[in-house]
Amino acid sequence: MKSLPEGVGIAHDVKNCLQMILAASGLLENGAQDMERRKKYFAVIRRNVREAMNLLGRFAPCSASKGERENARGAETLLNEICEAAAASADENGVRLFCDAESGLRLNCEEEPLRRILFNLVFNAIRYTPTGGCVHVAAARRAGRTVLLVSDTGCGLSRTQREAFVRGEMSEGTGLSIVWRTARELGVRVDCAVDPGRGTTFALYLPDAAADMGAQGAPKNESAAL
Repeated sequence: MKSLPEGVGIAHDVKNCLQMILAASGLLENGAQDMERRKKYFAVIRRNVREAMNLLGRFAPCSASKGERENARGAETLLNEICEAAAASADENGVRLFCDAESGLRLNCEEEPLRRILFNLVFNAIRYTPTGGCVHVAAARRAGRTVLLVSDTGCGLSRTQREAFVRGEMSEGTGLSIVWRTARELGVRVDCAVDPGRGTTFALYLPDAAADMGAQGAPKNESAAL
């Protein structure tokens, strides 16, 4: 896959943020009377505004150094923030969204591009999972690495789509093309397991802090993913 202009990828991700804001504002407008739900959707709006601002900040000088951005927080915090940002979209589509991360797992790579990868995977999973289905976001330690998983119970990628993704040949500007390119630039191995008609699991194998110990194949898609 040839290099994608950064502005195209940023525009795609900002659009995702705006769609999640629209979902939250629509749910508020259409009668979310329960105070806890209202707080939840306002939190979604705030989270996605921050995400969009961070993305747009790539075009402006940033005071934080790369070292300050790397390893700042663990996988559990990052995954919880992603799920918080996607909560309204999941509710609007009637999809159950679960987050399950082991405590104490380090990222060992720059957080901002990893966040973009997860944001695209979770947004796509919700979008292509039918009402009543579920999306599961998880993190665990496997074979000496932190592994992040996004699993859904949607229709699943076709064999052709999966092969195109693995080869990095998805259509430019799509969420999966951004995932593949960003993961490669970040040094993260990404794999995909498909159970036709039942769902898809994407697995991100993060670099190990001490040494690259290799990675096992992506797990079969399950509702719990782990």
